[in-house]
Amino acid sequence: LTEVDTTQLKAHMREAFKWDSDPKDFQLKAVVAQLEGVDMIVQAPTGAGKTALAAGPHVWPAFAKKVTLMVSP
Repeated sequence: LTEVDTTQLKAHMREAFKWDSDPKDFQLKAVVAQLEGVDMIVQAPTGAGKTALAAGPHVWPAFAKKVTLMVSP
């Protein structure tokens, strides 16, 4: 994604998730990686905002109709 796209993605995430601030750096990088089809591993503590990684790509217009399957122990 371009720098302009990344700025737009931040705005889409703030609006969709009703956040007062931009996504955290790890959230943004993880969502961008998914949109670009890049493999990634994210390790973050409970309450850090990992759910946004699964929902984040769906706020991007081209991914709005896609499906995410999340498997959790």
